[in-house]
Amino acid sequence: MLNWDFFSVQNTAFSILNYPVSYLELIGVITGYTTVLMATKMHKFFWWISFINVLAFAYLFYQIQLYADAFLQIYYLGITVYGLIQWYQSSAENLIKPKQLNTSQWINIVAFSITLWLISYYIFSNLNHWLPLIFPLPTSFVILETLILTLSIIANWLLAERYKENWIFWLLVNIMAVYVYYQKEIYFTCLQYFIFGLMAVYGYLEWQKAEQQVSDH
Repeated sequence: MLNWDFFSVQNTAFSILNYPVSYLELIGVITGYTTVLMATKMHKFFWWISFINVLAFAYLFYQIQLYADAFLQIYYLGITVYGLIQWYQSSAENLIKPKQLNTSQWINIVAFSITLWLISYYIFSNLNHWLPLIFPLPTSFVILETLILTLSIIANWLLAERYKENWIFWLLVNIMAVYVYYQKEIYFTCLQYFIFGLMAVYGYLEWQKAEQQVSDH
């Protein structure tokens, strides 16, 4: 029988500089580093590891009232399945060449992002009023959380479709996430997203290099 106490944010694996790292956060961080590093190299196996990462952070964020982030993990589950199918159905030749957004696609993405953010902000501002038994406390940092949710949805779709601009959106997400997670005192995760920001820059450069290498052939 599954012991849910093991996944409590109060169940400490170890401490770093007096900061207790829970087993749940540790699982999320390790799988997170693995998926992002593999994604920068365009290794399609990262989608499988992403399942563990998504489930770990969904329960972590729920416990610390970052409800928008928790709901985002549900979307991640769906897009992980989609990305898995997309990447595995592609031939090796097509897989190594990233795509690039055109002007029309950029306009559509910006318009969609604004609409999605406004809807998300309204929902998560009222979630604790609509469902107080499930969400007894208000959403923390609702503006930034819903921005993170919106840009993450766009970024993950772009990643699944192999658009190199996904890394630009991930960089913006990581910058905001560092601030939010620092304020919520989940410092291990905060450090992870700071490193993710650096890896987003690296990922963009690597995908750009891969695009150029294919073009040269």
